[in-house]
Amino acid sequence: MTSDLSRRTCVLHIGVHKTGTTAIQEFFQENREALLKDHQIYFSKKWHNYTGPLRSVFQPSPEKYHFNVKKGVNTAPLAEQQNKSFLRDLHSDVSASEPGHLLISAEGLSTFDLGQVQALKAILDKSFAHYSIIAYLRHPVSWLPSSVQQNLKNGKTLEQILRRPNNIKYRRKILPWISVFGRGAVVLRDYEFAKQTPLGSVSDFCDLLGVDAKRMHAPAMTSNESLTQTAALLLSQLNRLRPYYVDGRISSDRVLNDYETLMKIEGEKFALPADVLKEVENECSQDLTWLEENCGFSFMNPGENERTKQDIPDATLESIALALSDLCNERTVYLIRALKAEALNLWQSDPAGAIEKLKEIFEIDPSDQKIGLAIQCVREGKSPVLLL
Repeated sequence: MTSDLSRRTCVLHIGVHKTGTTAIQEFFQENREALLKDHQIYFSKKWHNYTGPLRSVFQPSPEKYHFNVKKGVNTAPLAEQQNKSFLRDLHSDVSASEPGHLLISAEGLSTFDLGQVQALKAILDKSFAHYSIIAYLRHPVSWLPSSVQQNLKNGKTLEQILRRPNNIKYRRKILPWISVFGRGAVVLRDYEFAKQTPLGSVSDFCDLLGVDAKRMHAPAMTSNESLTQTAALLLSQLNRLRPYYVDGRISSDRVLNDYETLMKIEGEKFALPADVLKEVENECSQDLTWLEENCGFSFMNPGENERTKQDIPDATLESIALALSDLCNERTVYLIRALKAEALNLWQSDPAGAIEKLKEIFEIDPSDQKIGLAIQCVREGKSPVLLL
């Protein structure tokens, strides 16, 4: 099956999460010029992953959305202002795609309910009459371990997650898109099948668009974002002992994306207890039947995902987790101090260089509002010393 691009089309890649979306986005970002020149398909230069902007725009409390919270946008006025900017970006990309096609990739779109899908289509309908909705699906038993890891990275503990394991609920994810765009516009692909091709889901996606992936430049693959079994247990303990979010913002006891340090720990891949997987398999049976009966879609065998026995004492995990967290915090403090010193040395001789140093600080700690004021001072030719 391929997408019909015989007329101007908006292609919406809606995920789902944990199905190679990052690889697809990086591939098209790397080849966006060739994609436009050879196939008249425009891919956003600014938002290779449109999840953050679109989820922010179409949800009722964007100031609570973790994408915004991590950037320090945690009040309604700030979120409203930012959403206006996101909508301008969307309209700009729609205009830039004329008279050809627009490709938007955003795995977060698969979380949209019926009203949100309708609202997005109402905006796009001003420029498009033809759509292709592409979704990669992964068997729930294979998908769940990846989902659990993502929740750990977002600050939850294993106890919280497994108390009520997340069922991907494909009917809830796919039905709104079929209801709004029609069954003929929605293309469903099996991730386990797609990843067996030379470039995984990238090759499969290119085939859908009529693009020869072998003639494109293949960017360096993103390093494995998975946690090992030991790393997942450490992160869970850390999230329990030092919560990642406090009062709607990243805790002062943690640093942004500190889980990346734990991702360097090698070992057995993360897996879940057999009883958890069995429970999910039972819960999703009706969902899988719905996919087969209404969409003609069925999965390959999901493979083995059962956890082996874990014999590291909790007390040991707790002590290691806190020690690693302390090291991350100390490293970040020293890094910020060094960047501030460099900015102070540069603000007169090289204002642009000083601003870049200050922006690096803001990326590390987006909650530090003084950094924005310091950047403004440098732009105005004033010393930022009192703010740093």
